[in-house]
Amino acid sequence: MWDLLKYKNNTALYDEGGNKVTYLELNDIVNNFGSSIEKRKMCFVLCNNSLASIAGYVSLIENEVVPLLLSENIDEELL
Repeated sequence: MWDLLKYKNNTALYDEGGNKVTYLELNDIVNNFGSSIEKRKMCFVLCNNSLASIAGYVSLIENEVVPLLLSENIDEELL
């Protein structure tokens, strides 16, 4: 869906520690995570504003998985 390598040397985002993450690095994270995901599934993602949440979301989309984003602080009974 997204050609992350098109901008491989550009900054994609900053992680929680303020470190720069390039599109090439994000692409590597996405591919590593994506290799363990079955396609055409739905996945609950307990997320926050973090590199892991963003990389997970992008990886799911890239691997034809439907992400359902939920706050990591969701009440356990609601989950």
